[in-house]
Amino acid sequence: MHVVGALAALLAFLPLGAGVLLLTGAWRLTRGVLRVGLALFAGLAAGAVALPPLLYLGLSPTIPVVLLLGALVLAAGVAVARRSTLPREEMEAVSIGPLGLLVIAAPLVLLAVDRVGTRISTHDAWANWMLKAKLLYYDGGTFLGALDHRAFAVQSIASPGHREYPIGVPALMAVALHGASGNVQDAALLYPALLGGFALVMWTVLRPRVPQWPLLAGLSLVLWLPESRLLALNATGDLPVGVFFVASVLLLGLWLAEETPGALPLAALCGAAALACKRDALADCAVLSLFALVETFRLRRPDLARRMAIAVALMFGSIVPWRLFVSFHHLPNPEVSFGSTHLTSNLHHVGSIANLLAHRLLGENYAYVVPIAAGVAALALARGPSRRLPTAVAVFGLGLFAVLIVVYVNATVSLESLLRLSAGRTVYPLSLFAASILPLLVVRALHEESRGQEAPAR
Repeated sequence: MHVVGALAALLAFLPLGAGVLLLTGAWRLTRGVLRVGLALFAGLAAGAVALPPLLYLGLSPTIPVVLLLGALVLAAGVAVARRSTLPREEMEAVSIGPLGLLVIAAPLVLLAVDRVGTRISTHDAWANWMLKAKLLYYDGGTFLGALDHRAFAVQSIASPGHREYPIGVPALMAVALHGASGNVQDAALLYPALLGGFALVMWTVLRPRVPQWPLLAGLSLVLWLPESRLLALNATGDLPVGVFFVASVLLLGLWLAEETPGALPLAALCGAAALACKRDALADCAVLSLFALVETFRLRRPDLARRMAIAVALMFGSIVPWRLFVSFHHLPNPEVSFGSTHLTSNLHHVGSIANLLAHRLLGENYAYVVPIAAGVAALALARGPSRRLPTAVAVFGLGLFAVLIVVYVNATVSLESLLRLSAGRTVYPLSLFAASILPLLVVRALHEESRGQEAPAR
């Protein structure tokens, strides 16, 4: 019954996600089961963004609060959709057939079974993530009072680790805990749900541009990627930040390429969700924002540049409540601090940092997806009539790798220890991006035109 309750709690985010799709104009991107799955993923992203500020204001992350928030957003979305005077552009909605659902569902069911049967016992998972979720679950009432400042803002002998972390993941977990009656292992079904939602985003973006079989192979790679499954079982903030960030990348790329209605605001929401999950997303989202702004200015389209600037401002503006909470309660970052002092003391380690990060990317847990994607991008550059996609992938990937080096150069603790403990996780967004974009790179490298070869799956 705890499993059923946890799943019901996750489904409580569905009205919130449906309202988000209506508000952003992304409702017509998909249809059928795919629309339901995308709405659930959007609801979880919106929950990660909205629940922490509500916690700071005194509300609790409970199922009734989520349903009430969803009802308000859904009502607003319906009202906006009905009053919209924008022309309905001719755009065929993407759907997914039984084969696609089977390829996505099979690994997720197995992962969910493993997730329910695996104890969450690592120090990182408990001290930094699950303990906070348990405190939010036990301390609050149905509507008010979950964030106890004595645990989250005041140092004590039993306080959670890294109180300066964003609390988007603990807030989502707390909602799932209410459905699972406090059973952490069952509530952690949140992680397979997030990975499945990302797979549906990947299908939504790539299916009209990639034939079915290459896309199914790419989805299998993403869902069976050993590191994805390991992070889902570890139940930390690394998998949520990875799936939300790369979903933002894919949706933003869709908007830059085709100006697809609804893709830009949905990309900004997923980026904000990544920022609400972990501090690591600050560096990744900075690279994404810089890349997107440069690309819109390169197109010499002031209208696109303005819309992009607003989306980026809203995305980073979502972290203001968290930063105010951290500043007000004087919660410093004990591991990384940007400044000339740390930069100069660690600058000579740049080579070793790059070497270790590259070594992690070449590990078996990542199935060598980054070097494979780099090779396919090089082939696409050499053979393809259009070099825009492989060039963008290469520049963006190098940017993500470079910003990780910058972060580690500014470490304030033992650099060797920090790299050993975290390097394998911090390269996850880069690897997930490489795995998700690989089907499209392969199609371009082989000069296959996906449009017209076969109709999208119904």
